[in-house]
Amino acid sequence: ARGGVRGDRVAVYLQNDPQWLVTMLAAWKLGAVPVAVNPMLRAKELVHHLTDSSPVALVCLDSLYAEVVREVLGQTEVGVVDTTHPLDLTPGATLPDGVAVHVPPRRTFDDALDWHELLREHAGERPATVALSSEDIGVLTYTSGTTGRSKGAMNLHGAMVHSSTMYTAWWDLQPERDVVVGLAPVFHITGIIAGLGVHVLSGAPLVLMHRFDAGQTLRAIEQHRGTFMIAASTAFIALSNHPDLERHDVSSLTKTPSGGAPVSQALVDRVRERTGWVLRGAYGMTETTSPTHLGAPQLDPPVDPEGGALRIAWEQVEAADWDQETSVLRVSEVGAWGSARPEHTWTFKDTGRLLELVRERVTASVLFQRHVTVSGRRGLRVIARRAPSGGSDVQWVYEYDEGVDPSDPEVRSVAAAALAQAREQLGEL
Repeated sequence: ARGGVRGDRVAVYLQNDPQWLVTMLAAWKLGAVPVAVNPMLRAKELVHHLTDSSPVALVCLDSLYAEVVREVLGQTEVGVVDTTHPLDLTPGATLPDGVAVHVPPRRTFDDALDWHELLREHAGERPATVALSSEDIGVLTYTSGTTGRSKGAMNLHGAMVHSSTMYTAWWDLQPERDVVVGLAPVFHITGIIAGLGVHVLSGAPLVLMHRFDAGQTLRAIEQHRGTFMIAASTAFIALSNHPDLERHDVSSLTKTPSGGAPVSQALVDRVRERTGWVLRGAYGMTETTSPTHLGAPQLDPPVDPEGGALRIAWEQVEAADWDQETSVLRVSEVGAWGSARPEHTWTFKDTGRLLELVRERVTASVLFQRHVTVSGRRGLRVIARRAPSGGSDVQWVYEYDEGVDPSDPEVRSVAAAALAQAREQLGEL
Protein backbone atom coordinates (compact mmCIF):
# COMPACT_ATOMS: atom_id res chain seq x y z
CA ALA A 1 0.00 0.00 0.00
CA ARG A 2 2.91 2.33 0.66
CA GLY A 3 5.42 1.11 -1.89
CA GLY A 4 6.29 -2.27 -0.41
CA VAL A 5 7.06 -4.82 -3.13
CA ARG A 6 8.48 -8.32 -3.34
CA GLY A 7 11.86 -8.54 -1.65
CA ASP A 8 11.51 -5.30 0.34
CA ARG A 9 12.23 -5.47 4.06
CA VAL A 10 9.73 -4.32 6.69
CA ALA A 11 11.18 -3.85 10.18
CA VAL A 12 9.00 -4.81 13.14
CA TYR A 13 9.88 -2.99 16.38
CA LEU A 14 7.17 -4.24 18.75
CA GLN A 15 6.71 -6.13 21.99
CA ASN A 16 4.67 -9.36 22.15
CA ASP A 17 1.63 -7.74 20.57
CA PRO A 18 -0.89 -9.12 18.03
CA GLN A 19 0.30 -6.50 15.53
CA TRP A 20 3.51 -8.52 15.16
CA LEU A 21 1.62 -11.44 13.62
CA VAL A 22 -0.54 -9.14 11.48
CA THR A 23 2.53 -7.32 10.15
CA MET A 24 4.35 -10.57 9.38
CA LEU A 25 1.41 -12.01 7.44
CA ALA A 26 0.84 -8.70 5.62
CA ALA A 27 4.50 -8.57 4.59
CA TRP A 28 4.30 -12.10 3.23
CA LYS A 29 1.23 -11.26 1.18
CA LEU A 30 3.29 -8.51 -0.48
CA GLY A 31 6.28 -10.81 -0.91
CA ALA A 32 8.20 -8.65 1.56
CA VAL A 33 10.50 -9.82 4.34
CA PRO A 34 9.78 -8.95 8.00
CA VAL A 35 12.84 -7.88 9.99
CA ALA A 36 12.60 -8.75 13.69
CA VAL A 37 13.95 -5.93 15.86
CA ASN A 38 14.42 -6.26 19.62
CA PRO A 39 12.18 -3.62 21.28
CA MET A 40 14.80 -3.23 24.03
CA LEU A 41 17.32 -1.78 21.56
CA ARG A 42 18.11 1.89 21.82
CA ALA A 43 19.62 4.43 19.44
CA LYS A 44 23.02 2.97 18.52
CA GLU A 45 21.86 -0.65 18.30
CA LEU A 46 18.69 0.30 16.42
CA VAL A 47 20.69 2.21 13.80
CA HIS A 48 22.89 -0.85 13.27
CA HIS A 49 19.89 -3.13 12.69
CA LEU A 50 18.12 -0.70 10.38
CA THR A 51 21.18 0.14 8.29
CA ASP A 52 22.22 -3.52 8.09
CA SER A 53 18.81 -4.78 6.91
CA SER A 54 17.81 -1.66 4.90
CA PRO A 55 14.04 -1.84 5.44
CA VAL A 56 11.78 0.44 3.40
CA ALA A 57 9.23 0.58 6.21
CA LEU A 58 9.11 0.29 9.98
CA VAL A 59 6.18 -0.74 12.17
CA CYS A 60 6.80 0.28 15.77
CA LEU A 61 5.12 1.08 19.05
CA ASP A 62 4.14 4.73 19.41
CA SER A 63 6.15 4.91 22.64
CA LEU A 64 9.27 3.61 20.88
CA TYR A 65 8.82 6.10 18.06
CA ALA A 66 8.78 8.96 20.54
CA GLU A 67 11.64 7.65 22.67
CA VAL A 68 14.02 6.16 20.09
CA VAL A 69 13.01 6.06 16.43
CA ARG A 70 12.41 9.75 15.79
CA GLU A 71 15.91 10.60 16.98
CA VAL A 72 17.74 8.18 14.63
CA LEU A 73 15.42 7.90 11.62
CA GLY A 74 17.53 10.29 9.55
CA GLN A 75 20.51 7.93 9.85
CA THR A 76 18.62 5.14 8.08
CA GLU A 77 16.95 4.53 4.71
CA VAL A 78 13.52 3.88 6.22
CA GLY A 79 10.95 5.71 4.13
CA VAL A 80 7.70 4.92 5.95
CA VAL A 81 6.95 4.55 9.66
CA ASP A 82 3.66 3.18 10.97
CA THR A 83 3.08 3.58 14.70
CA THR A 84 0.72 1.47 16.77
CA HIS A 85 -0.38 1.19 20.39
CA PRO A 86 -0.40 -2.16 22.25
CA LEU A 87 -4.20 -2.01 22.54
CA ASP A 88 -4.93 -1.13 18.89
CA LEU A 89 -6.27 -4.63 18.17
CA THR A 90 -7.87 -5.07 21.61
CA PRO A 91 -9.35 -1.64 22.40
CA GLY A 92 -11.80 -2.97 24.98
CA ALA A 93 -9.19 -4.77 27.07
CA THR A 94 -8.73 -3.90 30.73
CA LEU A 95 -5.09 -4.07 31.70
CA PRO A 96 -3.98 -5.54 35.05
CA ASP A 97 -1.66 -3.30 37.03
CA GLY A 98 1.36 -5.48 36.26
CA VAL A 99 0.85 -4.90 32.53
CA ALA A 100 -0.56 -1.37 32.57
CA VAL A 101 2.67 0.03 33.99
CA HIS A 102 4.34 -0.84 30.66
CA VAL A 103 1.58 0.62 28.47
CA PRO A 104 1.49 4.45 28.27
CA PRO A 105 -1.44 6.32 26.66
CA ARG A 106 -1.88 6.13 22.88
CA ARG A 107 -0.09 8.76 20.76
CA THR A 108 -0.09 9.83 17.11
CA PHE A 109 2.50 11.84 15.20
CA ASP A 110 2.44 14.26 12.28
CA ASP A 111 5.54 12.69 10.72
CA ALA A 112 4.44 9.04 10.96
CA LEU A 113 1.49 6.95 9.80
CA ASP A 114 -1.04 5.70 12.33
CA TRP A 115 -2.06 2.02 12.45
CA HIS A 116 -5.81 2.72 12.69
CA GLU A 117 -5.74 5.34 9.94
CA LEU A 118 -3.78 3.06 7.63
CA LEU A 119 -6.24 0.21 8.11
CA ARG A 120 -9.21 2.51 7.49
CA GLU A 121 -7.59 3.98 4.37
CA HIS A 122 -7.11 0.55 2.79
CA ALA A 123 -10.09 -1.33 4.21
CA GLY A 124 -11.33 -4.03 1.83
CA GLU A 125 -8.32 -3.88 -0.47
CA ARG A 126 -6.37 -7.00 -1.43
CA PRO A 127 -2.79 -7.01 -2.70
CA ALA A 128 -1.96 -8.82 -5.92
CA THR A 129 -1.06 -12.48 -5.36
CA VAL A 130 2.66 -13.04 -4.96
CA ALA A 131 4.09 -16.54 -5.38
CA LEU A 132 6.60 -17.44 -2.67
CA SER A 133 8.61 -20.64 -2.41
CA SER A 134 10.25 -22.52 0.42
CA GLU A 135 13.56 -20.98 -0.65
CA ASP A 136 12.39 -17.39 -0.17
CA ILE A 137 13.36 -15.54 3.01
CA GLY A 138 10.54 -15.68 5.56
CA VAL A 139 12.06 -13.40 8.18
CA LEU A 140 15.34 -11.76 9.08
CA THR A 141 16.18 -12.37 12.73
CA TYR A 142 19.25 -11.06 14.51
CA THR A 143 21.72 -13.05 16.58
CA SER A 144 22.49 -12.10 20.16
CA GLY A 145 25.92 -10.76 19.26
CA THR A 146 27.91 -12.93 21.68
CA THR A 147 30.77 -13.38 19.19
CA GLY A 148 30.69 -9.92 17.61
CA ARG A 149 28.14 -7.49 16.24
CA SER A 150 24.65 -8.85 15.92
CA LYS A 151 24.10 -10.39 12.47
CA GLY A 152 20.92 -10.96 10.50
CA ALA A 153 20.01 -14.60 9.86
CA MET A 154 18.01 -15.35 6.72
CA ASN A 155 15.33 -17.75 7.92
CA LEU A 156 13.65 -19.30 4.88
CA HIS A 157 9.93 -20.01 4.56
CA GLY A 158 10.66 -23.72 4.22
CA ALA A 159 12.72 -23.74 7.41
CA MET A 160 10.01 -21.84 9.28
CA VAL A 161 7.36 -24.36 8.23
CA HIS A 162 9.66 -27.24 9.15
CA SER A 163 10.51 -25.86 12.59
CA SER A 164 6.89 -24.94 13.38
CA THR A 165 5.88 -28.45 12.33
CA MET A 166 8.56 -29.91 14.60
CA TYR A 167 7.13 -28.21 17.68
CA THR A 168 3.54 -28.96 16.67
CA ALA A 169 4.13 -32.65 15.97
CA TRP A 170 6.63 -33.26 18.80
CA TRP A 171 4.23 -31.89 21.39
CA ASP A 172 1.06 -33.09 19.59
CA LEU A 173 -0.56 -29.66 19.60
CA GLN A 174 -4.24 -29.72 18.61
CA PRO A 175 -6.50 -26.67 18.04
CA GLU A 176 -9.44 -28.04 20.02
CA ARG A 177 -7.30 -29.08 22.99
CA ASP A 178 -4.23 -26.87 23.30
CA VAL A 179 -3.55 -23.22 24.05
CA VAL A 180 -0.13 -21.72 23.29
CA VAL A 181 1.20 -19.25 25.88
CA GLY A 182 3.46 -16.94 23.86
CA LEU A 183 5.96 -16.10 26.57
CA ALA A 184 9.13 -16.19 24.45
CA PRO A 185 9.76 -12.76 22.85
CA VAL A 186 8.51 -12.74 19.28
CA PHE A 187 11.45 -10.69 18.01
CA HIS A 188 13.51 -13.81 18.83
CA ILE A 189 13.44 -16.86 16.57
CA THR A 190 12.02 -19.02 19.40
CA GLY A 191 9.03 -16.72 19.83
CA ILE A 192 8.48 -16.45 16.08
CA ILE A 193 8.51 -20.23 15.60
CA ALA A 194 7.24 -21.71 18.90
CA GLY A 195 4.71 -18.91 19.30
CA LEU A 196 3.51 -17.34 16.05
CA GLY A 197 4.49 -20.22 13.76
CA VAL A 198 2.98 -22.93 15.94
CA HIS A 199 -0.22 -20.89 16.29
CA VAL A 200 -0.60 -20.46 12.51
CA LEU A 201 0.30 -24.06 11.68
CA SER A 202 -1.58 -25.89 14.44
CA GLY A 203 -4.58 -23.59 14.78
CA ALA A 204 -4.21 -23.64 18.57
CA PRO A 205 -5.11 -20.29 20.21
CA LEU A 206 -2.19 -18.03 21.12
CA VAL A 207 -1.99 -15.89 24.27
CA LEU A 208 0.29 -12.83 24.03
CA MET A 209 1.03 -10.57 27.00
CA HIS A 210 3.00 -7.58 25.65
CA ARG A 211 5.86 -7.97 28.17
CA PHE A 212 6.79 -10.66 30.68
CA ASP A 213 5.39 -10.31 34.16
CA ALA A 214 5.49 -13.47 36.28
CA GLY A 215 2.27 -12.77 38.18
CA GLN A 216 0.31 -11.93 35.03
CA THR A 217 1.68 -14.99 33.26
CA LEU A 218 0.36 -17.22 36.03
CA ARG A 219 -3.00 -15.46 35.78
CA ALA A 220 -3.08 -15.93 31.99
CA ILE A 221 -2.21 -19.64 32.22
CA GLU A 222 -5.12 -20.18 34.61
CA GLN A 223 -7.60 -17.94 32.77
CA HIS A 224 -6.94 -19.33 29.29
CA ARG A 225 -6.01 -22.88 30.39
CA GLY A 226 -2.66 -22.71 28.63
CA THR A 227 -1.11 -26.08 27.77
CA PHE A 228 2.12 -25.30 25.85
CA MET A 229 4.79 -22.76 26.74
CA ILE A 230 8.48 -22.52 25.90
CA ALA A 231 10.60 -20.18 28.00
CA ALA A 232 14.11 -19.63 29.29
CA SER A 233 15.07 -21.15 32.63
CA THR A 234 15.05 -17.69 34.24
CA ALA A 235 11.35 -17.30 33.41
CA PHE A 236 10.50 -20.71 34.88
CA ILE A 237 12.45 -19.79 38.01
CA ALA A 238 10.52 -16.51 38.33
CA LEU A 239 7.19 -18.29 37.86
CA SER A 240 7.92 -21.10 40.32
CA ASN A 241 9.17 -18.63 42.94
CA HIS A 242 6.35 -16.11 42.60
CA PRO A 243 4.42 -15.47 45.83
CA ASP A 244 1.07 -15.67 44.00
CA LEU A 245 1.72 -19.14 42.56
CA GLU A 246 -0.49 -20.98 45.04
CA ARG A 247 -3.43 -18.69 44.20
CA HIS A 248 -3.51 -19.91 40.60
CA ASP A 249 -4.40 -23.26 39.06
CA VAL A 250 -1.64 -23.83 36.51
CA SER A 251 -2.18 -27.58 36.16
CA SER A 252 -3.31 -27.23 32.54
CA LEU A 253 0.27 -26.40 31.48
CA THR A 254 1.72 -29.83 30.68
CA LYS A 255 4.01 -29.09 27.71
CA THR A 256 6.96 -27.04 28.93
CA PRO A 257 10.17 -27.09 26.89
CA SER A 258 12.92 -24.75 28.09
CA GLY A 259 15.77 -23.30 26.04
CA GLY A 260 18.32 -20.54 26.12
CA ALA A 261 20.32 -22.08 28.98
CA PRO A 262 21.15 -25.56 30.33
CA VAL A 263 18.30 -27.29 32.14
CA SER A 264 19.90 -28.47 35.38
CA GLN A 265 18.56 -31.24 37.58
CA ALA A 266 18.09 -28.75 40.41
CA LEU A 267 15.94 -26.58 38.14
CA VAL A 268 13.88 -29.55 36.95
CA ASP A 269 13.27 -30.69 40.53
CA ARG A 270 12.46 -27.20 41.83
CA VAL A 271 9.97 -26.35 39.10
CA ARG A 272 8.28 -29.75 39.29
CA GLU A 273 7.96 -29.54 43.08
CA ARG A 274 6.43 -26.05 42.98
CA THR A 275 4.25 -26.26 39.86
CA GLY A 276 3.98 -29.85 38.64
CA TRP A 277 5.55 -28.83 35.31
CA VAL A 278 8.25 -31.09 33.88
CA LEU A 279 10.86 -29.11 31.98
CA ARG A 280 12.27 -30.66 28.78
CA GLY A 281 15.46 -29.31 27.31
CA ALA A 282 15.27 -27.56 23.94
CA TYR A 283 18.20 -26.32 21.89
CA GLY A 284 18.45 -24.34 18.69
CA MET A 285 20.03 -21.30 17.11
CA THR A 286 18.88 -18.21 15.24
CA GLU A 287 20.66 -19.54 12.16
CA THR A 288 18.90 -22.93 12.38
CA THR A 289 15.44 -21.33 12.61
CA SER A 290 14.98 -22.53 16.21
CA PRO A 291 15.02 -26.17 17.29
CA THR A 292 17.79 -28.63 16.52
CA HIS A 293 17.23 -30.75 19.65
CA LEU A 294 14.07 -31.29 21.70
CA GLY A 295 13.67 -33.35 24.85
CA ALA A 296 11.19 -36.21 24.45
CA PRO A 297 7.86 -35.34 26.09
CA GLN A 298 7.24 -38.96 27.12
CA LEU A 299 10.16 -39.27 29.53
CA ASP A 300 12.30 -37.65 32.16
CA PRO A 301 15.52 -37.12 30.25
CA PRO A 302 18.87 -37.79 31.90
CA VAL A 303 20.43 -34.53 33.00
CA ASP A 304 24.15 -33.85 32.78
CA PRO A 305 25.13 -32.22 36.12
CA GLU A 306 27.59 -29.86 34.41
CA GLY A 307 25.88 -28.82 31.21
CA GLY A 308 22.20 -29.65 31.55
CA ALA A 309 20.46 -32.12 29.26
CA LEU A 310 22.55 -35.10 28.16
CA ARG A 311 22.93 -35.46 24.39
CA ILE A 312 24.03 -38.72 22.77
CA ALA A 313 24.95 -38.33 19.10
CA TRP A 314 23.24 -40.81 16.80
CA GLU A 315 26.61 -42.03 15.51
CA GLN A 316 27.64 -42.81 19.11
CA VAL A 317 24.72 -45.17 19.74
CA GLU A 318 25.99 -48.75 19.85
CA ALA A 319 22.64 -50.37 20.60
CA ALA A 320 19.12 -49.44 21.67
CA ASP A 321 16.84 -52.03 23.25
CA TRP A 322 13.20 -51.63 24.24
CA ASP A 323 11.70 -53.78 27.00
CA GLN A 324 7.96 -53.71 26.49
CA GLU A 325 7.20 -55.40 29.82
CA THR A 326 9.07 -52.83 31.91
CA SER A 327 8.62 -49.89 29.47
CA VAL A 328 12.37 -49.25 29.64
CA LEU A 329 14.54 -48.07 26.75
CA ARG A 330 18.22 -48.96 27.20
CA VAL A 331 20.82 -47.18 25.06
CA SER A 332 24.51 -48.10 25.06
CA GLU A 333 27.19 -45.93 23.55
CA VAL A 334 30.13 -46.93 21.37
CA GLY A 335 33.07 -47.76 23.64
CA ALA A 336 36.63 -49.01 23.58
CA TRP A 337 37.27 -52.77 23.43
CA GLY A 338 37.69 -54.24 26.88
CA SER A 339 36.01 -51.30 28.63
CA ALA A 340 32.47 -51.04 29.94
CA ARG A 341 30.28 -49.15 27.48
CA PRO A 342 28.33 -46.17 28.82
CA GLU A 343 24.70 -47.17 29.21
CA HIS A 344 21.59 -45.09 29.83
CA THR A 345 18.01 -46.07 30.61
CA TRP A 346 14.71 -44.24 30.37
CA THR A 347 11.22 -45.25 31.43
CA PHE A 348 8.35 -44.30 29.13
CA LYS A 349 4.63 -44.17 29.58
CA ASP A 350 4.15 -43.85 25.86
CA THR A 351 6.95 -43.96 23.30
CA GLY A 352 4.95 -42.44 20.46
CA ARG A 353 7.21 -42.43 17.40
CA LEU A 354 10.43 -42.32 19.42
CA LEU A 355 11.46 -45.95 18.77
CA GLU A 356 10.88 -45.51 15.05
CA LEU A 357 12.95 -42.31 15.13
CA VAL A 358 15.84 -43.96 17.02
CA ARG A 359 15.92 -46.89 14.58
CA GLU A 360 15.84 -44.64 11.53
CA ARG A 361 18.46 -42.16 12.79
CA VAL A 362 20.92 -44.78 14.05
CA THR A 363 20.60 -46.71 10.80
CA ALA A 364 21.16 -43.50 8.83
CA SER A 365 24.40 -42.90 10.74
CA VAL A 366 25.96 -46.12 9.37
CA LEU A 367 27.72 -45.36 6.08
CA PHE A 368 29.53 -48.65 5.64
CA GLN A 369 30.00 -52.01 7.34
CA ARG A 370 31.73 -55.21 6.27
CA HIS A 371 32.57 -58.41 8.11
CA VAL A 372 35.96 -60.02 7.46
CA THR A 373 37.12 -63.37 8.85
CA VAL A 374 40.29 -64.08 10.75
CA SER A 375 39.92 -67.75 11.61
CA GLY A 376 37.02 -69.92 10.52
CA ARG A 377 33.85 -67.85 10.76
CA ARG A 378 35.11 -65.56 13.49
CA GLY A 379 36.50 -62.18 12.68
CA LEU A 380 35.66 -58.52 12.91
CA ARG A 381 33.38 -55.93 11.39
CA VAL A 382 34.62 -52.62 9.94
CA ILE A 383 32.07 -49.85 10.36
CA ALA A 384 31.96 -46.22 9.23
CA ARG A 385 29.65 -43.89 11.17
CA ARG A 386 28.72 -40.25 10.74
CA ALA A 387 25.95 -37.93 11.91
CA PRO A 388 22.87 -38.46 9.71
CA SER A 389 22.98 -34.77 8.78
CA GLY A 390 26.46 -35.22 7.31
CA GLY A 391 27.74 -32.44 9.51
CA SER A 392 30.57 -34.36 11.20
CA ASP A 393 33.67 -36.34 10.30
CA VAL A 394 33.46 -40.03 9.46
CA GLN A 395 34.34 -42.27 12.41
CA TRP A 396 35.77 -45.73 11.77
CA VAL A 397 35.24 -48.43 14.40
CA TYR A 398 35.80 -52.18 14.71
CA GLU A 399 33.44 -54.72 16.23
CA TYR A 400 35.13 -57.98 17.18
CA ASP A 401 33.40 -61.36 17.29
CA GLU A 402 33.46 -63.24 20.57
CA GLY A 403 36.81 -64.91 21.11
CA VAL A 404 38.73 -62.60 18.76
CA ASP A 405 41.61 -60.74 20.45
CA PRO A 406 42.25 -57.25 19.01
CA SER A 407 45.85 -57.36 20.29
CA ASP A 408 46.68 -60.49 18.27
CA PRO A 409 49.13 -59.53 15.45
CA GLU A 410 47.13 -61.49 12.87
CA VAL A 411 43.88 -59.80 13.90
CA ARG A 412 45.53 -56.40 13.77
CA SER A 413 46.88 -57.10 10.27
CA VAL A 414 43.49 -58.23 8.98
CA ALA A 415 41.80 -55.20 10.58
CA ALA A 416 44.28 -52.74 9.04
CA ALA A 417 43.89 -54.26 5.58
CA ALA A 418 40.10 -54.26 5.85
CA LEU A 419 40.07 -50.62 6.96
CA ALA A 420 42.34 -49.56 4.09
CA GLN A 421 40.12 -51.34 1.58
CA ALA A 422 36.98 -49.80 3.08
CA ARG A 423 38.46 -46.29 2.99
CA GLU A 424 39.41 -46.75 -0.64
CA GLN A 425 35.93 -48.01 -1.49
CA LEU A 426 34.18 -45.12 0.22
CA GLY A 427 36.55 -42.48 -1.11
CA GLU A 428 36.82 -39.07 0.50
CA LEU A 429 33.84 -38.30 2.76
